[in-house]
Amino acid sequence: MEEKNVDKSLPLIRVQDIYKWYGKVQALKEINLEVYPGEILGLIGDNGAGKTTLIKILSGVLSKNRGKIYWNGKETNISSVKEARNLGIETVYQDQAVIGCLSVAQNIFMGRQPVKSWGPIKILDKNKMRKESEELAKDLKLHIPSPDQEVRFCSGGERQGVAISRAMYFQAKLVILDEPTTALAVIVQPASIIP
Repeated sequence: MEEKNVDKSLPLIRVQDIYKWYGKVQALKEINLEVYPGEILGLIGDNGAGKTTLIKILSGVLSKNRGKIYWNGKETNISSVKEARNLGIETVYQDQAVIGCLSVAQNIFMGRQPVKSWGPIKILDKNKMRKESEELAKDLKLHIPSPDQEVRFCSGGERQGVAISRAMYFQAKLVILDEPTTALAVIVQPASIIP
């Protein structure tokens, strides 16, 4: 997933003086942050400190009230999830954004399902979704049940794996994890953080 011709001396993303209000409540004030290619960065703070608000701004769910965002050195305005994804930003939310009645494969490809054409008719390419889901789980060393299993029958950790797989499959340049250990059993959490 390493991109060629990436200037590693330039931040992949830089936020400058970001502010966000919810009515009269100030959620973010003067937030400045840089993330470089290949860098792993963690944000720590109390509940209500604004971490999720910042994540939602960077992933296009919320708009900032003030400040600037730079992507690869160029100022940009991320005003939708689609714009964030087009830049290469994928987010795994603490609620995982999975749909229980859909299969593992359908959740991984949700909103971007591969199709095959029979003349003017397009149908889902379920075989490709199944195969790609299995290969992805293997490549990422994630324990994900059968790609045909409904997500509602998965454990919290398996659901997290499905959400992470979705982000990684689409060649994300920046993966944002919001509360990545929330869905994991307490006994598993330290192992997921400490390599």
